[in-house]
Amino acid sequence: MLLFVWVLSGASGCQPSLTLPEGLPSCMRTRMGQILAEDPWEPTARIYEVTYQHQQAFFIPSHCCDIPSELYMPDCQLLCFPDGGLHGQGDGKCMDFEFQPDQAKLIWQDNRKSFLSP
Repeated sequence: MLLFVWVLSGASGCQPSLTLPEGLPSCMRTRMGQILAEDPWEPTARIYEVTYQHQQAFFIPSHCCDIPSELYMPDCQLLCFPDGGLHGQGDGKCMDFEFQPDQAKLIWQDNRKSFLSP
């Protein structure tokens, strides 16, 4: 029993530190902390800097099933859920957004291993 408690208390102190690029909005740090408080995502959690309607934005792709992706503006406003959800179309507020990985800048990814990873 004592070993079990020790393992649990040790595991909770193993959160990776967040090294962020300068100028990154506080909401992205908050969102990263929320992601790290969960089990690792499969596929891996990532945050990208993208351009949406000629403005900087931050995109967090969906990580499972019916969970929608997220698109934030630099002022930390959650603009929309561009895709995912029950019908795969997001919330319909950003129908003109299309994630293009070759035009996005990866700003963070969770490097923990998922239980699904080999």
